Amino acid sequence: MPEALTTWFPDLDAGELARRADRHAFEHSISLGLEPSNAPADRLTVNYLRHEFTRYDEEPTVERHREACEAIAARYPWLAAECAAQIDRRRDAEEHDRDAVAMYEVQIEQERAERRDVTARSREAVKALSLGQRVRFKKQGREYVGTIAELGPSRVVVAYEVASGRDRARNLKLPAIDVEPVI
Repeated sequence: MPEALTTWFPDLDAGELARRADRHAFEHSISLGLEPSNAPADRLTVNYLRHEFTRYDEEPTVERHREACEAIAARYPWLAAECAAQIDRRRDAEEHDRDAVAMYEVQIEQERAERRDVTARSREAVKALSLGQRVRFKKQGREYVGTIAELGPSRVVVAYEVASGRDRARNLKLPAIDVEPVI
């Protein structure tokens, strides 16, 4: 179980906290080579208190962020609305990130399944092909005719020529299902 959040908040009024937070944000931006922040004073103040007067940075999780913001709101009631807004923004950002990762993983699995399907179908299609056989294929929307130069378990290498350019002879490795015998 994580250790309880430790804080050491200063005993300063709202004006002094806002001035220190603004200076802190300015110096931090400059140290990173960024433009100074134009965020509202309450946001800068909550960020300043969370980063400088809690151990949040040692474990910057959603839970720690919430605990830090709740501690700030308890100590400085005038910052409670900003603390609640930051908790909501952080939670929403984490949910968005989780959703994006889940969508990415689904997309990757779909692509793997498609590659497995192409490979399985190509393993069958290559059985009907032979070295030296003339075949038709498409590349970048154009149709070409070439000769099978190599046969693999699921792929073929097709030798063909292009109509222009100095080096007209080309080889292209393709899944066997992407070539069609020329009759």
